[in-house]
Amino acid sequence: FGVGFYSVFLVADEVTVISKNNADDQHVWTSDASAEYTIAKDPRGNTLGRGTQIVMHLKEDALEFLDLGTLRNLIKKYSGFISYPIYLWASKTVSEDGSPIDEAGADGEVADEESSGSDGSKKATKEVFEWELVNHQKPIWTRSKEEITEAEYQSFYRALTGEDEDALIHTHFIAEGEVDFKSIVYVPKKAPQDLFSRYTTKRRNIKLYVRRVFITDDFDGLLPSYLSFVRGMVDSDNLPLNVSREMLQQNKMLKSIRKKLTRKVLDMIRKVSRDDEELYNKFWAEYGTAIKLGLMEDTSNRTKLAKLLRFQSSKSEGKLTSLEAYVERKPESQKNIYYLAGDSVATIEKSPYLELLKRKGIEVLYLSDPVDEYACGALPEFEGAPLKNIAKDTVEMEEDEEKVKALEDEFSELMVWLKTTLSTKIEKAVISRRLVESPCTLATGYFGHTPAMEKVMKAQAAAQGSDQAYMLNAKKNLEINPYHPLIKELNRRFKDDKEDPVVAKLATMLYETAALNSGYGLEDPSDFVSRIHRLMMQDLDISPDATAQYEGFEKPPGSEPAPASDDAQAEPQQTEEVIDADERDEL
Repeated sequence: FGVGFYSVFLVADEVTVISKNNADDQHVWTSDASAEYTIAKDPRGNTLGRGTQIVMHLKEDALEFLDLGTLRNLIKKYSGFISYPIYLWASKTVSEDGSPIDEAGADGEVADEESSGSDGSKKATKEVFEWELVNHQKPIWTRSKEEITEAEYQSFYRALTGEDEDALIHTHFIAEGEVDFKSIVYVPKKAPQDLFSRYTTKRRNIKLYVRRVFITDDFDGLLPSYLSFVRGMVDSDNLPLNVSREMLQQNKMLKSIRKKLTRKVLDMIRKVSRDDEELYNKFWAEYGTAIKLGLMEDTSNRTKLAKLLRFQSSKSEGKLTSLEAYVERKPESQKNIYYLAGDSVATIEKSPYLELLKRKGIEVLYLSDPVDEYACGALPEFEGAPLKNIAKDTVEMEEDEEKVKALEDEFSELMVWLKTTLSTKIEKAVISRRLVESPCTLATGYFGHTPAMEKVMKAQAAAQGSDQAYMLNAKKNLEINPYHPLIKELNRRFKDDKEDPVVAKLATMLYETAALNSGYGLEDPSDFVSRIHRLMMQDLDISPDATAQYEGFEKPPGSEPAPASDDAQAEPQQTEEVIDADERDEL
C-alpha cells in the first residue's frame, strides 16, 4: 500500500483488493479513499488459490480505461520492458473451426456470427476471449552487447522510436560510478526537418527507465540541444521509482548521467569518423551543422567536437578534411591554420584573399556554411595552432620590410588622396601584402566583420526587424596591389595631374570592383552599372549621351515639348539621336 497503489483512487471511486496467501485464508479489503476501510475473510472462500486481485469501480470521467486499446498502449509505454508478463483479457473473432478471422479488440458477450468466405458463401464465426501477452518486447539493453545481433539492435530501434527505417549508427554501453546505468543510443539516418527551426524546443527523444519501468521522456537535461537528434533510452537502478519530473531536474544523479551520456555519444561519433569515412560523410551531411553549434555552446567538450569538424580545403581536391589532417599536412614552419568563409566553395576559390597563400602553397580551409565562421571563431586554436581568418587584415605574411617601405613611399601620395576622395567609403588605403593578380580589395580589422559574416548578420537583422543593421556598415580598408599595371598607371597619372577627372573616376570604380570582388557588395549598384554601360558605349564608339529609340510605341504623357507654332506642330521634331545606316552596319 504505497504511492503506486493509492494512485488507483485517481480513477476509481471504490477499490476492492482480494488476496490469498498459502499460510492464511482469502481476505477482502475495501475502501473508497476515505479515512476508513474494511477488511474481512472472503465469504466466497478460497477462490483465488493464491495471489491478489484488484477490482476498481471507475469514475464516470475515467471510463476510457475500459477500452482495450487505451490499456494496451499504457502497458506498452510504461511497462513494455519489465520482466513480469502482463496479459489482457481480449476478444477476437474466429471461425467455427478455431482459425482466426479478425481481432475485435473490445469487450462483449461471446456470440455466434456469420461472415462471407472467399467464394461468397456464408461462413460461421464466433467471438472468443483469451489472455493476450502485451509486454512481449524484451529489454535487450540488459544483455551483453556481444550476444546481440545488428538486426536485433535495429528492431529495437524501430520499436522504441516508431521509425520505419534503420538507424545510421548506434552504441550500447554500461556506465558505472556515482550512478550506474545502461543505455542504447541511436543516430537516425535523416535529420528531423525541424532540427534547427525548433532548436531550443524540448524533444522527447531519450526515454528514462528505472528498473525497466518507463518513467518519462518529458524533461530537459539528458543531452544538450545540439545532440537533440539522438534517440535512445537510459535505464538506471539508482533512481527511485516514484521520482517526479521536478525531482529529476534537481537530481545530482541526472547531471552525472547527462555528462556520461554526452561523452559516450561523442565517442560513438568519433569512432565512426576514424573507422568509416563513407559512413561519417553521411552523418556529416545530416548533422554537421549541429556539431558546429555544439562547438560554440559546449565548452567542456570543445576539444572532442573540434576533432569532428570537416571542411573542404585548397588541397583536399573536393573532399572533406579534418583539422587533424590539416595539422599533419602543414609544414613545421607554418604556425597557423588558415580559413576563409564564403557563399560557396566556387566563390571562395575565386576570392582575392587567397591569391598569395595559393602561390605560396599554403592550405586554406573553405567555410561555405553560414554557421562555419561562428564555429571557427569559437575555436581559438587546435593542437597549439591558432586559427586565422584570412579575410581580415591581421594575417601576417613574411615580407621584405625594406621593400614594403619603399613601395609605401612611392604610393604614399596616392594612398592619402584615395583616403580623402573615398572618405565616405573607406577608413584608409594601404599597400596590400596578399594580392597577386587583383589590383585591389577590401579588408576589415580584427574586430570588423568579414564579407560572409556581414551577410549573415544583415540577414538576421532584417529577419528580426532590427534597426541595428547600420552598425554593420563600418568602413573597410582599401588594399592596393603596387605591382598591378592598373595601380601603377593610376599612380603615374595622379602624379602628373592631380586634377585629372579620369583618375577620380577610376578611383571610384576601383573601390566598387574591390567591394564586389571581395564579397562585400555595393549599397547602391545602380551607379556602378551606369558607369559600366558608359564604358561599353565608349568601346563601341557610341556617344555617351545617346538614348534608347522607341518605334511604334506612344510616348508617355508630358514627354513631348509644347509646340512653338502651327508650322512646328505640323512637322514632327527629332528629339533623340538616331543611328544612321552606316553606323548600324559597323556595329
